[in-house]
Amino acid sequence: MKAQVSIEFLIITGVVIFFFVGFLVILNINFEEANRQKENTLMKDFALEIRKEIGIAAHSSDGYYREFFIPETISGKDYEINITENILQIKTRRNALTLAVEEVNGTIIKGKNIIRKAGGNAQLN
Repeated sequence: MKAQVSIEFLIITGVVIFFFVGFLVILNINFEEANRQKENTLMKDFALEIRKEIGIAAHSSDGYYREFFIPETISGKDYEINITENILQIKTRRNALTLAVEEVNGTIIKGKNIIRKAGGNAQLN
């Protein structure tokens, strides 16, 4: 009888642990998805702000000058940023975003950026 009780206890304990681990896995999946969506939203807001800066410079008259800052990380995660053929690209380990921008010469960098308009062209750094 004692052996049967011990076996039943082990079976019940195993089932409880199985469901508990399954619950933790589901929570982790949901947490990761929420973080990915948050990162994606931040990237999109960030890209739209950069596009706005470039658009203002492109449509301003010569002599326009503005400094703006691009953070080193997005939500504490490293990322790559560049503009190639009027396409702004932002990439993290999990997400990538591309956005068309006005024509601009120069390179965008993390940290302090200077955008100006001279000779009819918007110029970065």
